[in-house]
Amino acid sequence: MNRHRPLIAVFLLASLFAASLAGARIGEILPGDADQDGALTVADLVTLVNHVGDPAGHPLTTLGRTAGDVFPAERGDGVLDARDVSELAALLLKAGGGKAGDR
Repeated sequence: MNRHRPLIAVFLLASLFAASLAGARIGEILPGDADQDGALTVADLVTLVNHVGDPAGHPLTTLGRTAGDVFPAERGDGVLDARDVSELAALLLKAGGGKAGDR
């Protein structure tokens, strides 16, 4: 038996509960939403730039990695790099700098 299973289960339940309180929709991914707050904003660009520059110092969640992988458009390439940063900046400009997730 893994003695950490109960702790992991409690952590997962707490995470799901916290996400539901915050209004997040579990499992939905907004392309570019690297910080997973449900909206495409400049904060996502900052999050992605920090991660690309220092992945160990600025880790992303699995969903954040998936959302941040925006190059090439519509499918990503499995690698977070400067091309994703550039594509995310273009998405933000296209969205008018507002909350693209609300449009």
